[in-house]
Amino acid sequence: MNDASKNHEFLRGQSGHSWSKELRRLAAFGVADGENIADMGCGPGWVTERLAAAFPASRVVGIDHDSRKLDRARERLDAATHPRIAYHEGKADLSGLPSQSFDVVYG
Repeated sequence: MNDASKNHEFLRGQSGHSWSKELRRLAAFGVADGENIADMGCGPGWVTERLAAAFPASRVVGIDHDSRKLDRARERLDAATHPRIAYHEGKADLSGLPSQSFDVVYG
């Protein structure tokens, strides 16, 4: 396993380690199924995937400035099998997405 793969596996583990706590926080903030969710700094999409699973009626967009990480995310979760998940390359302050496109910004 190369260093990049090891890093991706580490990130996957980290995203799962505290996920139940994150779900409680999202519920406390009033995040509801069906809302449009942005996952800022999504990296290879581990949290994006978890958000989509936790909110099955929501559209989830992973946003990251690193095209290599987005490529990895797209390889794992393609639009054909995960139509509610999309990825967008950009920075948080310069995403190029329309203002007020999301109900929730996670990250």
